[in-house]
Amino acid sequence: MEACRSIGLAARFVSGYQCLTDSPPEDGFHLHAWAEVYLPGAGWRGFDPTQRAGAVADRYIALAASVYPGDTTPVVGAFSQGNGAQSQMESTVMIQVTAPGASQYQASD
Repeated sequence: MEACRSIGLAARFVSGYQCLTDSPPEDGFHLHAWAEVYLPGAGWRGFDPTQRAGAVADRYIALAASVYPGDTTPVVGAFSQGNGAQSQMESTVMIQVTAPGASQYQASD
């Protein structure tokens, strides 16, 4: 992101889900993060430096985007030991593909 910004291109941090397989099993979607750069005439384009393909495609689902990575965290909180409190969190993500002839994917975290 800083390399893009240093040459005058807007860049942001994106947090969301990445599908890891062609036909996602129940655990096929994983929390992931990547960068996006704004290219004049082309709009926002995603780039994932952790993947060999580089470019973000239809296997990425953005949940939040910001110039500040800390503003895109899916869960924020604090923990203090010694008070005896217990906590549990569950979430379900349902992804509906709207392209003609496409199927529905469902993932659970």
